[in-house]
Formats: sequence, C-alpha cells, structure tokens
Amino acid sequence: MMIIIFLSLLLLYVSPYKPPPVLILPGFFNNADDYMNLQSTLTSEGYETKILKVERTDWLKVFARGALDGMFWAGKAPPTNNAFGWYLDVVHDSVREYDGTPCILMGHSAGGWLARACLGDGSGSGEFWGSGDGKQLKREEVTAIVTLGAPHYPPPDSSMEMTRGALTLTSKLIPGCFHDIYYMSVGGSPIVGSKQNRPWWRFWEPTTIEGFAYESYVGVCGEGGVEGDGVVPQRSAHLDGSKKISLGEEGGFHSVNEPERWYGSKVGVSKWLGEMEEGLAAVAVSE
Repeated sequence: MMIIIFLSLLLLYVSPYKPPPVLILPGFFNNADDYMNLQSTLTSEGYETKILKVERTDWLKVFARGALDGMFWAGKAPPTNNAFGWYLDVVHDSVREYDGTPCILMGHSAGGWLARACLGDGSGSGEFWGSGDGKQLKREEVTAIVTLGAPHYPPPDSSMEMTRGALTLTSKLIPGCFHDIYYMSVGGSPIVGSKQNRPWWRFWEPTTIEGFAYESYVGVCGEGGVEGDGVVPQRSAHLDGSKKISLGEEGGFHSVNEPERWYGSKVGVSKWLGEMEEGLAAVAVSE
C-alpha cells in the first residue's frame, strides 16, 4: 500500500501539474484591494488567483437588507437570506467563471465561514437552508476550503451573535469539515486579550491593542483573556476536523493593516502554503 502511495505522489510531481485556481473571499468591510499582495504572492507560487469583487460599501447591505428581515432581527436568519445572500451570489457567479474546474475557496475572517455557507449541503440547492435566495455551490466545484482567521463558531448563548443567526446555523447544519474536501484553518496567537479598565472621566484614553482584542474575543467566544490574532480567538479560528495551523508574531495577525505580519503577508503565507500543498497532493492521490 505504501508503495502505491509513493508511486502516486512521484507521478504527481513528475507529471505536469497545474494547481487548482484560488478565489480569495474578503472579510467583513474589506474589499478586493486589501488582498492584492496575497494575490501576488500566490500567483508567484503558480496559483491562478482571483479576488472576489466586493467593495467596502457592499457590506452595508448586511444591515440595510437585514433590517427588512424579521428572521434577522430574531437572530435566526440563514446565510442565504437578505443580509448575506448577496455575498453568496457573488461567490457563486465567480466560481462559475472557472467552467467546472474545482477551485480553492480561501476566506479571510468572515469570508472563511461564508465559504462554508456557500457550499451548504453540496447539492447546489438553497432549499437546504429552508429560506432565502442566496445561490449555492455544488460539491464538485470546490476542491478545498482554506480559512485565515475565520470565526467558525458562534459565541455562547449569553452573548449577542453579530451575524444574527447566519454563523450559528452554518455551525449547526454543516459542522466541522462537512464535505469530503480538504480543509485547512489558520489561526493566530500573538495577542492575549486584556481588559482595559478606564474610569469614565478618562474616556479619551486610546484603546490598547490588548484592550481591543479583549472586547473582540468576548464578542466571538465569550471570553476575552485568551490568545488570538487581535480580532478572532485562536480556538474559534480552528475548525474541527481541518488541518489546523497556528501562527505567532510572524504572520499571525488578523488585520490587513499589518501588511508584514498578517496571515496573507509573505511571511504568513510561507508558514501555511506548504501544508496546504501537501494536503492538496494527498487529495489528488486519493481521487
């Protein structure tokens, strides 16, 4: 058996091999311009890479359209409903441009859990979610899902779920690595949240990095004094059943405003790209 696997891997590397195309899915209030450097790095490594055409102003649709949805207000709206359905539509139409070639969905932040939501049950039918018009992908259109600092789990019931149900239903109905494709989840741990105690009369004091992280972590997982990338706790970024990658000071920061230290920086990509390629090779051998 080991000989067969070895020969298969050897054939894979000796024969002409074209990596699957990559579609980068921007995070909340990010746009395509924020990922140009990541696109350039992946292209230099031989990956045909596109960035989902999303503008910063598009994210206002989450609130504008969600405001008209009773399920959104009740915190029970699936990702196919008004608030996020538009995003799923753009992903669907972009993937169809590959003309049947399976692609890698690479989602940063909210783009990570939305990548999972785009697949639904893998049938391509939105009926799986019960309501909403957001378009769905078919299992055969995706070969891998790679997430960078994505919050994969909703907060405890005592905390407000900021997606108003979309993340909760995604986690419940398609838990962990739901489909038989390659999953890799990258999380960071460079910042431990620390509550910033400021008397009301010192409201003008700037928020510290650790203080901001604390509040963000509480909103994501219910606890603030944990390790994370400054926005998402590491434990929330690691999807059950996926290949889990942990990054520290080098490449483990969430924000694209840290161009030399975030997941998509050159140093960040160098920490996880090799693992991704090994996983893709294993999938190719098994098919």
